[in-house]
Parts: sequence; C-alpha cells; structure tokens
Amino acid sequence: MAWADDCRNVAVCWTLRRQQREEVLRVIARKDCRSAGYSSCGMFTEQVGVTGMTGIKICGLTRKEDIDAVNAACPDYTGFVFAESKRRIDVDRAMELKSLLDPSIKAAGVFVNEDIRKIIRLCDMEVIDLIQLHGDEDAGYIEKLREYTSNRIIKAFRVRTQQDIESAKTSTADYILLDAFQQGKYGGVGKTFDWSMVSGIDRPYFLAGGIDESNVAQAIREYRPFCVDVSSGVETGGCKDPRKIKNIVERVRRSQCGADLCNSVNRASLR
Repeated sequence: MAWADDCRNVAVCWTLRRQQREEVLRVIARKDCRSAGYSSCGMFTEQVGVTGMTGIKICGLTRKEDIDAVNAACPDYTGFVFAESKRRIDVDRAMELKSLLDPSIKAAGVFVNEDIRKIIRLCDMEVIDLIQLHGDEDAGYIEKLREYTSNRIIKAFRVRTQQDIESAKTSTADYILLDAFQQGKYGGVGKTFDWSMVSGIDRPYFLAGGIDESNVAQAIREYRPFCVDVSSGVETGGCKDPRKIKNIVERVRRSQCGADLCNSVNRASLR
C-alpha cells in the first residue's frame, strides 16, 4: 500500500503541473498503482516537451519480458530496432511485441538508410507510431516519407562538434535526436557527449547516449530535452533489466515533480 501511495503522489504532482500550465499532460501511473485508483498507464500526449516536462523512451526491446517491463513502468515511448544491431528484430517479432505493448506507450521504429517501402509498410500495419532515422537520410528522404505517412519523424544526429548541433537544428524532421559520435557507428554506442553544446537548442529534441539512472536527473534539470532516450543504461548482461527500467522511469517522473509540491499534495489531498 505504501508503494501505491507513493505512486499516487507522483501522479497527482504531474496532474497539478498540467493544470498550472493549462495544457493537456499525460498523467503517468504505474500499473502497480491500480490499487491507488488507476486503471491503466494513462493517456499519451505529445505535449510533454511543450509544457516543459521531459518524457522517457526505452529503446531496443526484443523480448516479451521487455514488453512486460515497460508496460509495468509506463515510459512515454519505446523503440524497435530494424537496423544492424545486437538489438535488431524482424517485422514478425515487432508485430508480436507491439500487440503486447500498452497502447498508451508509443513505439518508434529505428532505421538506418532503410528502403522507404519497408518503413511505410510498418507504419501502415501500425507496428510503429514514429519513425526514427539514424543513417544518412536527408531532407528529400524525409519529404518522400511524408508523401506516404503522417507518422512523426525523428532524425538522429551524432554529435562531435557544435556544427553538428547547428545541422540538427535545421532538420526538417518533427524531432531531432542527439547522440554521441563514434567513427563507423550510426548510434547506440552507449556513451555520452558534451551536453553543454545543446544549451542553445530551441526545438524539441531527444537526448541519447550513455543515459542511465545516475545521470538522467542532471540531463533533465540542466538541459530540459523533450525526451531522454535510454537503451544500454537499462540493461544487465545485454538484456533489458525490469528493475532498471522501473527505477529510471520513476526517477524521470520524480525529478520533475518537486519535493515541496509532493509534500503539500501528500498533506492536503491524499488523506
């Protein structure tokens, strides 16, 4: 019961922040919180970054156990990797996993220089809700995608210098994703880059690369990304770890709740 009350505190804090900003904001309640009166993960919205709240994406899901873990933790996004990677899955596996995913959690498909027809097919089949491009895809490629789908597009940029940030800022994608640079790799290297370079970004961006429970609160507090993107940071022995997923999602929520607000809600509203 104590855990349910704790979850309720966080969820109510988020609701108050939403009301204060007069914006629709998704209230997250873990399924463990059902005893506290919640029936599901909550309603997804893409207003998170607009209202100043940072979301969280758990990328590289490959197993049913991974789906169970994210359904319990309720992040905002998940990711299925279709590019060359140890986390790569095929279309059939992605269909199976998506069918098990809580519908309030949106799935991104991760691609590197993929045939556009395959991406369109996955969108049409509703296997993916967002398109995440990690290769050399240019504005023409993005424009072509938009001729066939309304799914939102995330374009990844590997950051080595400030010029990489400037290039990302001009992307025609709906969102940009900033990841660490490593020669010969398109992403997923599990290392951070110099986050101070993102300070001047004035558009929604996903922050990726080496994020885990130890640094996620700092990333949110100092740089306010639209969303943090986590993969290896929630793995143990190369597999997604349910405990780490639970902990980092909770840390993202709590880092934006505010201790004073939580305490006042606890005293005044949850008696």
